[in-house]
Amino acid sequence: MQLCFVVLISLFFASVAFAKSDWIDDPSDRRAMPAQDEMQSQGSQDDNKSAEQHDDATGSSPQEHAPLKAEVSRFGSTAQPPMAGGINAPYNTPYRPEQAAFLPSPHQAKVSSGTFHDWLNSTHQDLSANIAKAGKTSIVELKGQWDDAGHALHNFGLPYTRISPDSLSKFPLDQARIIVVDCGCNLTNEAEQTIRGFVANGGYLLTTDWALDACLTRCFPGYVEWNGGYTDGSVVDAHIVSGSDITAGAVSPAYWKIEKRSQFVRRISPHVEILARSRMLSRQDPDQLGILAVTFQYGKGRVLHLVGHFDNNSDGSFNNVLLDPSPGIVVSMRQALAANFVANAIAQP
Repeated sequence: MQLCFVVLISLFFASVAFAKSDWIDDPSDRRAMPAQDEMQSQGSQDDNKSAEQHDDATGSSPQEHAPLKAEVSRFGSTAQPPMAGGINAPYNTPYRPEQAAFLPSPHQAKVSSGTFHDWLNSTHQDLSANIAKAGKTSIVELKGQWDDAGHALHNFGLPYTRISPDSLSKFPLDQARIIVVDCGCNLTNEAEQTIRGFVANGGYLLTTDWALDACLTRCFPGYVEWNGGYTDGSVVDAHIVSGSDITAGAVSPAYWKIEKRSQFVRRISPHVEILARSRMLSRQDPDQLGILAVTFQYGKGRVLHLVGHFDNNSDGSFNNVLLDPSPGIVVSMRQALAANFVANAIAQP
């Protein structure tokens, strides 16, 4: 009899403790960001970058599918999300913002050239006059195997001259304001020296994706490098973490299309400014930083690097379908930052 009484009392207190549990299933936290596989379903076909060109032993980190550490996020703020330790936190601080704005699953959009052109002109009101002064040779594109910056430049109404990397050292750069190095561009030693001198003397340099390892680490050692990890091909969240003239008119948070086997950026020098980061990408990043865009000054010039491409897609299709249109402005964040950088270069004396 006494044994039965003890069992009943134990069950009673256990039920009370369960009823008073402070764990609450908050529906607002269930889908802080769309699942990776859902975002990939919106993506284009995988980039044809050959895996044979790189050793898979240096591929994505084992943390790629690891769950986030237990923390609560409230989405809905339109302000820039704080980095752990603040905007001016040490450059190696893992990106785990306490707040980030809610983003539904991205939907692709067909964007006309007029939309690109109008957005850029609204952000840079003197652009047309600056282009007329600078001329076609103010923008020089070094065509790569994977990216096609010329397509994006055309959409923004920016005249450019496309040349091969082999001819750069002989090309007259006296009227050039910016050199764009596409992903998959193989530089000669002479081209590296030309780029280094061009930036040191006040020129601008825009690089995308694999140009991190093929161009930046060779032309400007000690600033940034590839950390050995690769991304998957998907659309991730993107947050501006350092406002500047390059981020003018861009919406944050937004989306960012990364390519299959894009190279993760490691910042070496504290003089390198991180412009945009991704919380989702930080889960794959061996350094857990999720860097999307960085900029730094070299001599009198300036450099901008993007993880991913400047062009719309990676499958070589010459169209205006965007997989990562930004809320409100449609133009993707990666393209907005790149176009701002080019426009700023043209505006330089």
